[in-house]
Parts: sequence; C-alpha cells; structure tokens
Amino acid sequence: MYKKIIIFLILISASTIQLFAQNATDALRFSFLLPYGTARYNGIAGAFGALGNDISGIHDNPAGIGVYRMDETTLSFGFLFSNVNSTFQGVSTPSSYDRLLLGNLGLVRRVESKKQTKNKQVFGLTFNRLANLNSEHQIDGVHSSSIGQVWFDRAQGKTDVQLLNSDPYLYYVAFFPYLIDYTDQNTKIIDKLWAYGDNILHRHRRQTQGTISEFAFTYGGNYLNKIQWGVQLGVPFINYQEEVFYTESNYDISSILRSYQLREFLNLTGSGINLKAGVIYRIEQNIRVSAALHTPTLYSIRGNFEVAPSSRTFDNVEHRPNPLVDDNIRFQLTTPLRIQLGGSYIFDNIGLVSAEYHFTDFSTNRLRSSLYSLSEDNRQIKELYQVSHQFRIGTEWRVEKLSLRGGYSLVTSPFNRDSKSGRYNGIHTGFGFRSNEFQADVSYTLFLNSQEFFIYDANYIPAATLKNNRNILMLSLIFRGF
Repeated sequence: MYKKIIIFLILISASTIQLFAQNATDALRFSFLLPYGTARYNGIAGAFGALGNDISGIHDNPAGIGVYRMDETTLSFGFLFSNVNSTFQGVSTPSSYDRLLLGNLGLVRRVESKKQTKNKQVFGLTFNRLANLNSEHQIDGVHSSSIGQVWFDRAQGKTDVQLLNSDPYLYYVAFFPYLIDYTDQNTKIIDKLWAYGDNILHRHRRQTQGTISEFAFTYGGNYLNKIQWGVQLGVPFINYQEEVFYTESNYDISSILRSYQLREFLNLTGSGINLKAGVIYRIEQNIRVSAALHTPTLYSIRGNFEVAPSSRTFDNVEHRPNPLVDDNIRFQLTTPLRIQLGGSYIFDNIGLVSAEYHFTDFSTNRLRSSLYSLSEDNRQIKELYQVSHQFRIGTEWRVEKLSLRGGYSLVTSPFNRDSKSGRYNGIHTGFGFRSNEFQADVSYTLFLNSQEFFIYDANYIPAATLKNNRNILMLSLIFRGF
C-alpha cells in the first residue's frame, strides 16, 4: 500500500488530475423545479400565471406584479417532512428527514405618478426559494454482483500508470484499496479482481442538503386594467451538499475481501442570472389568459469533491488511504428556456379557477468549463433527457374573510427512456384569513414520486425502487400598506 501511495503522489504532482466529473445529473438537479412558494401559491398548486398578486407568482409570470393595487410586504416559512421507502432484492428500508424552511420574503411598491393614469406601474424586490434539495435514502439488500467487477472491466489491460492518467478516480477508489490489482510486477498490467463470493450485502446511503434561491427585481404595469405586463431580472443562488456512503460486506470466509466502503462528499455553490417577461390579458372582466417566457439561466458553479475508500480482508488487514480532495471544480451551466401559458376564470368576489402549463426541454441543458472538456457530458444530456410538461390547476373559494383552496399538479418525467422516475404528482390544499391590512395563509402540499435507482452500473445490478412522499407545510404573512 505504501508503495502505491508514493507512486500516486509523484504522478499527481506532475499532472493536472480531475477526480470529480460533472455529468447529466448535475444539469438536471439545478434546472428541475416543482411548484414551491407562498402558502396561497402552494394552496392552488402554483397556478398563478393568469392571477398575479403573489410574490411567488411573479417569479413565474412577472406580469402578475401589474395586478397589485396596494403596497405589500410578505414573509413565508414552513416545515418539510419527507419519507422514502426503498426496496432492493426483496428488502424494504425506510428513511425519513425533516427541515425548517424559509419560503420567501419580498416587498411590492406602486410607482405614484399623476401623469401615468392609463398605465399604472409597480416594482418589487423579492427573495424566493425555488427548490429545496434536501433528501435522504438508504438501500439494503443481497446480490452476487460487486462494484469491483464494474471497475475491473473498465481497468483490465491497462497498466497502473495508464489507469491513473486516464481515470484517476478509478485508480484511487479501486486500485488503492486492492479491489483490483496486477500479478506481474514487471508489466504491472491490471489483471486481478479480489472477489468476495456470491452473497454480498450492499448498503447505499445518500443524504443531500441544499437550496436554489432567487433574488429578483420585477417591474411592471397595468394598462387600462386590461393588460398587465412585467419584466424581471433574476439572480439565483445554488447551495448544495451531497454525502454518499456505499458498503459491500461479505461473510464467505473462503473469499479474500470481507468488506469495502466508499465515502463521497460533494459541495457545490454557484450563482447565475436570467431574464423573464410576461403578460396577462383580460378577455372579459372574469376571464384572463397569460403567457410568460424565461430565458436560460447562466450559472457559474464551483466547489470541491472528496473521496475516501477502504477495504478489509478476512485476516483483518485494512487498506485505508487518506481521503483525496479535488478542490478545483469549476464549470458553467446553461439551463433550458421555459415557456408558460395560463388561464383563469373569476367568479366575482366568491371564487376562482386557474390552470397553467409549463414547457421545458431538459435535453438543452449545457455544461462548459475552461479547465476540462465536457463534450461527453453534453452528449449524455442530449441522449438521456427530453421535454417535460408541467400541468397545474387550482381553485379558491371565499366565505367572508376566510378562503379555502385546493389544487393538483403533474410534472412529467424529464428522462427520455423512463417515464416513471422523474414524474411527480402534487396534491395541494390550504386556507387563509384576509382583512384590509393583513393576510395569513396556511398550505399543505404532498408530492408523490416513485423511481428506479441504480446504486452503480445498471448492466451489473438490478434497480432499487424508491417511493418518496414529500410533505410541505407553509405559513405566509402579508402586510398591506407597509
């Protein structure tokens, strides 16, 4: 082991080595958004494109700011509880997690002008949580395959130096802890896989934390109470951490290895910029239609990646190299263009029904870097992803100062060959109290998702099934004239 470490340190000091590779998962993670905002917004499934008068709604359609008739200040916070049940090889493993949430904060102010009587103008400064990236799951089960076989097939026939230069990650996680090795000291060509046996206990635990948030400046107006328009400059921020523990354990004493463990830690932060524009048109007093366009968001992302493998033999010899860190992650992400269409019908002052459609082509995500080529990653993005359609419908009914709300949302899968894994169904409900100067809203949202998850290469191991129930409780406080 010591000799391997010396060789690795000498070679790594003489070359530029990238351990962490951006891939299609990163592009999707930071561009896939579910309906998420104020309690009123959540209560009717985010179908606010043709309604306006909500600070989360104006992040979807900036024209909604033209509907405001009073100055407002809004604060939202809540609670997230999620449970994930995994099934792998007949073994069911539950996981759960919870988080306190800051939903959004913002203010909207009218522009007073005696000259602009036909075109009343409004601006807003808002902070909105676009996505909550917190999750956790654990997968347990027995299967005869090993991740070592995947790596051996990739490395077989190469010398140790060739493997280091072509795939430093594989060199470190497989060759260092003796999962793969060579038998000829002269050629040093990798030709040996230290096998476990047939009954291998697999455990995969993954925990993520993070958010996508956006600061925005919105400016819009109301022309003759017929057309509302708006434009928005958005500055989104990414904060993401992911930790994965993967373990293979074996109790067949006739084999060489007893266990193998791999820990990976990823930390990414970034910021971006985008533009949005929208319009709401009142066909009649009670009927509104809307359209909005979001330019691609241009993100600049940086971070670090840490990997720590270890193995143990049945004679209790442990191979545990020091963790290796890649702190030079630098790349840019361009997310897809988004198109939104909506319509609503308002029943005088007693209720409303609203619907909305979102179009996003996730195959147009693009990764770039000045440090390394990402052409292969972009090819995978085109191959793996497709257009995702998002449908939202919601309703609100008022009884004096009280409001009751409900809605349903459907997000179709962004995966080209898997219509199930990326599909989300949302059930939304809520209620609120409103006076002239104050409003309080509460909402409950349940997102349902079932997906196939491969703990490593799908050609070597069957998929686990993950069933995710994501519960969000949100409270919003709105102060008018303040």
